[in-house]
Amino acid sequence: LANITNKFRLAGLSLAFNISGTDVDNACGELTFSMENVPAGATLTNDGACGAAFNWPTVCLDSGVYNVTFIVTDSLLADTQVVQITILPNPDRFDTNPDSLEFTFALEQSQPDSQELGVSDPGCGEMTFEVLVSEPWLLVSPATGMTSTLLLVDIDTTGLPAGDYTALIIIRQTGFASPESTVVAVKLKVTEELCICTCHADPPPACDGIHNIQSIVLIINVAFRGALDVGEATCPVSFNDANCDCAVDILDVVRIIDFVWRSGAPLCNPCTDVTTPCELVSH
Repeated sequence: LANITNKFRLAGLSLAFNISGTDVDNACGELTFSMENVPAGATLTNDGACGAAFNWPTVCLDSGVYNVTFIVTDSLLADTQVVQITILPNPDRFDTNPDSLEFTFALEQSQPDSQELGVSDPGCGEMTFEVLVSEPWLLVSPATGMTSTLLLVDIDTTGLPAGDYTALIIIRQTGFASPESTVVAVKLKVTEELCICTCHADPPPACDGIHNIQSIVLIINVAFRGALDVGEATCPVSFNDANCDCAVDILDVVRIIDFVWRSGAPLCNPCTDVTTPCELVSH
């Protein structure tokens, strides 16, 4: 049996190599190769030409040291060699998509919608994991799974006062003596009731991202006539709260005129700039 060097491989990758032997009678056809202490999933295939091919498609849980005995025999004699095969833990951690989450909740409103968190580990095939959370208001399901699993993340704001909160989702491998973990940060902002604005990718007139005479017409209709134009169904009234005082009124008309025709101070964007409590809610 020709000398076989010790082997090393990362878990989750295939290990393949060839072994060979010689016969004093040069009769390769009589050589038979085999193994003892065979790792699960490993194979040795005789090639009929004084050799054999070893193949082991390892998985993540295979990390460890294996002493495999290789044997070659003919009809009379045998030779053996013990080869140490070391399968190293794969350092890849779980990948998550996204890598962080943010929730916003206004008191007296309904609970925020669930968000999805994808889990994968392309470097080490399928792996099992468990999910831990650092705060009781953070809810994740399922609590266990395998890579390529989609987690559902929810928030329970019951009893939480207004303020900023941070929690962690800890995704930890199972089945390992020294498991790897991936941490996902979750931010929660609990506010008093705020101006709520919905931005649209293709808004109608007066909700097109440009404050102009159409905006003024809409504000006048809202403030003085109690009516909206045809854009009511998709254009939030609060879009035209040009000074972000949580009211659509004559002050917004003045602010728009000052900005558009006098190059005055920049307008407030209620979709991003509102930070103070108010009662105006978009339509």
